[in-house]
Amino acid sequence: MATGQIRLNVVDGRRQPFDSQARLLVTARDGAQKTVVRQFVDGAPAIALTDLEVHGNFADRYTVLVSTKDHADGGFTPVTIKAGAAETLDLMLVPRKKDFQFDPFAGLGPDLTAFLDGDAAGGRVLYDRLSQDAKPALACLLNITTALEQMMLTPFEDLDTKPLKSFMKLDRDPSQDRIFAWADSRLLTQMEKTVDAKGGNGVSRIEPAPAGLHKGASKSFKQTDFGEANVQLSFHETDPEPQSINGVKCFLVDVDIDYFQDTAAHLLGEVFPNKLKSLIFGKHSSKSLTDPRTVYGLRWTAGKRRQQEFKPPYVIA
Repeated sequence: MATGQIRLNVVDGRRQPFDSQARLLVTARDGAQKTVVRQFVDGAPAIALTDLEVHGNFADRYTVLVSTKDHADGGFTPVTIKAGAAETLDLMLVPRKKDFQFDPFAGLGPDLTAFLDGDAAGGRVLYDRLSQDAKPALACLLNITTALEQMMLTPFEDLDTKPLKSFMKLDRDPSQDRIFAWADSRLLTQMEKTVDAKGGNGVSRIEPAPAGLHKGASKSFKQTDFGEANVQLSFHETDPEPQSINGVKCFLVDVDIDYFQDTAAHLLGEVFPNKLKSLIFGKHSSKSLTDPRTVYGLRWTAGKRRQQEFKPPYVIA
């Protein structure tokens, strides 16, 4: 039987190689859901899973999971192996008990600074306040803006292909699961044209998404470049009424990052569980909202699969 291997690199919330003294539990299942690896590994942030059977069919699509004490589990699927070859998989294990450490405002990129400066109190004041009083909300904001900076849209009129440049200002403080912001109304047409491009010419793959889960939204679009942690933009064309900002007609846009790519998985694995948690812990409990820590780990792992490292201006350490 031909074999292949998976070279597994594990990083922590700082995006650095995992503690060499830690004990990791590594599990690998083939596409037929047969567990072929389940072992503890000591002191090895780089791990080789060798002698994995290659079947030449769906069974070659492996699932890899890694867990350790005081960290959320990390995993990815599918990792497709080939005979005589090594497939590299990078995973992040996000610590549960560590805190967000944000970059100073002066170190932020110019597009993010310009967007935050749309706040009436000024970007630095907003950033410093959130970094003290609403850390998960600031992490959510930075996850979203970093993802927007990495997207590539179809050229349209004089808009930049990076959608963050079309965002004028926040409408309100971010929450830990989404932001509401005012963006150039032409961004809606640019998103529609990007849908038509179907991922060609290097642009992001965008698909229409149900707007019904976003109250007041008329149209919604979801990135599908990654297996997990894609951006969704929901446009409010009439509710509320458009605003004119610096002479530019703007729509309110609701932006979030979902754990799962497809709608069914999003509903079953995120929306419904969060609804249940809201009944148990309260509507505004952080336990009933998408966790920016989880988004951070998922998007970093998914990004590495596409050679697009996710580096928001914070770490968890």
